[in-house]
Amino acid sequence: MSYLKINNLRTTLDKFSLKIDSLEIKKGSFFGVLGYSGAGKSTFLNLLCGLEKEEKGNIILDGVDITSLAPNRRGIAYVFQNSLLFENLNVRENLEYILKAKSIKKEYFKSIIEEALKSCEASELLDRDITTLSGGEKQRVALSMALMLKPKILILDEPFSNLDTSLKVKMREFLKHVIKIHGVTAVMVTHDKEDAFELFDEMILLNNGSILQLGSPKDIYENPKYMICAKYFGIENILQGSIKDHCFRNDDISLHVEYKDCKNVYIIVPYSAITVSEYGNLETIKESIFIEDRWKNRLQNGLIFYSNSKLEGDIMIKLENSKFKFKEEL
Repeated sequence: MSYLKINNLRTTLDKFSLKIDSLEIKKGSFFGVLGYSGAGKSTFLNLLCGLEKEEKGNIILDGVDITSLAPNRRGIAYVFQNSLLFENLNVRENLEYILKAKSIKKEYFKSIIEEALKSCEASELLDRDITTLSGGEKQRVALSMALMLKPKILILDEPFSNLDTSLKVKMREFLKHVIKIHGVTAVMVTHDKEDAFELFDEMILLNNGSILQLGSPKDIYENPKYMICAKYFGIENILQGSIKDHCFRNDDISLHVEYKDCKNVYIIVPYSAITVSEYGNLETIKESIFIEDRWKNRLQNGLIFYSNSKLEGDIMIKLENSKFKFKEEL
């Protein structure tokens, strides 16, 4: 069931325009917003929160039109890239400040703060000065601050961007756990494709202020609607050329394909379409590089595939052309 509905949303900032015709987000889902710099990700979040003013359109949250409501009346909590904690206050005082701003009675402060910090595994930080906290600790406090108000939507704007790689991995696992136990609907902006695969139920790819594709990370990766979607996910085997009589050609390669004649076409060759097989054709391994837990192999014709062991020299390669994907536009 749709929980957040966006209809015909439009806004213009200088020369940039954001256009969201229709978007629905399910209750309790972890939703992602991805795209290159300047795609409109932050503008999209700001419109949801009421920090930017729409020119037209509607935002419906849990059956209520919140389009004209002030940011503090929308039931939305926002966790920014840089936690935005008051450095002249300690952790307890930061959380108390928010509760005062929300006119919560003082006798409830202790229980609300303790519960919020406990759920984010940050109880031991209660009386710490903000300046003594690490990046990960600051994000836990910021998350506690957002969740203690029990928001209808939790907004996260690239929360891991200032963390090192090892801490980022831990924070992904932590965030996924916290979102689940709170049952909150979360919308997160990120540049990181690993965030998408590990966290999101569904996501959108934005480009020039419009939605290019909506779906699960797996669906978009395996079935990109446009070539820019494929490139964003780092798909490497993208070939451009022409097709005549079921033969694809460019300057580097020729392949048998099951597709119509076309003067200009893009082909995505998934890694899974390339296998070592005694029934294949003889190809030459140009290089084999060990990356994390597997070997990345580049053939002389430029195609890339992965294997569990290092491959060298001439080998038999089978291409499953039924797995090829064809696109006639970017």
